[in-house]
Amino acid sequence: MDSEDSPYHVPKWIETHSDLQRRGIVPPMDMLKPGVVYQTLRFDGSPRHAIKILNCGPDPSEESEIHKRLQQDTSPRNPIIPGEVIESGPKPILVMPFLAHLSTAGLYRWPRSKVFAAFLQVVEGVEYLHERRIAHLDICDGNVLIATAPRARQHDQVVEGKVYLIDFQTSRQLPAGPGVQGAITLPIAHQIEPPFAHMDPYSWDVYCLGKLFEQWASHVYRARATPPWYARRITDWLVGDERGCTGVCRCRPTARRARQVLTILGWCIRV
Repeated sequence: MDSEDSPYHVPKWIETHSDLQRRGIVPPMDMLKPGVVYQTLRFDGSPRHAIKILNCGPDPSEESEIHKRLQQDTSPRNPIIPGEVIESGPKPILVMPFLAHLSTAGLYRWPRSKVFAAFLQVVEGVEYLHERRIAHLDICDGNVLIATAPRARQHDQVVEGKVYLIDFQTSRQLPAGPGVQGAITLPIAHQIEPPFAHMDPYSWDVYCLGKLFEQWASHVYRARATPPWYARRITDWLVGDERGCTGVCRCRPTARRARQVLTILGWCIRV
């Protein structure tokens, strides 16, 4: 394989893309995810961007349509990173500000209250998607980013401290909303293995929220033998007791109910 065709090298057509150049998005660039996501490298303090090749997986994807639909909504609840889908060139691409993973931003050194607030933002973002009949289907630590102060100074379209969701490659726009939509065949997830191949997609998102909270709590409370009771109860409540429901799943709360309860819990308990 020629080095330029390797998934570990930035494709020439991206480096020379005329629409990117008009936006000042030019080399040097580097790979973030082989064959899919790339980043601009800047050493002078100028804005950095992430560039994702859309719809490049083996299965059909709705990612481009979801981004074009949600990028029009300026609601502060919208968890999509403000960006732009560019459809010229060999393949459609998504251009967005380069933000940090929470672990890179110091998640595991944050006070518990800040971690809880970040998690609540994730829940709110999932609720927003579900209200629009969109199931993310791959909620995990790697798909949660934050606009740190340096990134927010570089990109005025992002909000400092806001948590964003990425990677809608396997996400679905569904015919019915939570409480009505039945089970679907789940796509292969990156980090979390589903207990059943067919699940209510909205309920699966909430299951993944529980696993995400469990992961964060294990680090935040790593000095203790076990996390405190409320952290364990939150995880157990969100993960639920999955029974392989073929219709609407009642094994765990909806994202809306989770957001309501966790908001009250945050007021009542010094997390």
